[in-house]
Amino acid sequence: MTPHQLIAELYDTDAVFGEGAACPKLRQMHINPTSFQKMNVSLAMQVSLQTSVVRSISVI
Repeated sequence: MTPHQLIAELYDTDAVFGEGAACPKLRQMHINPTSFQKMNVSLAMQVSLQTSVVRSISVI
């Protein structure tokens, strides 16, 4: 499983919980960015540096 697939699966699973989500800052734009958002390095860094994402992936 690629890192992108892992984060996408985390997003899909986490979206079910709404406000009680483990990764509340993870948004659809991080999973499926537009062509302009793909050029924005800060979006990629937001995903890779979020403590909640790292903790949730380590649980999986």
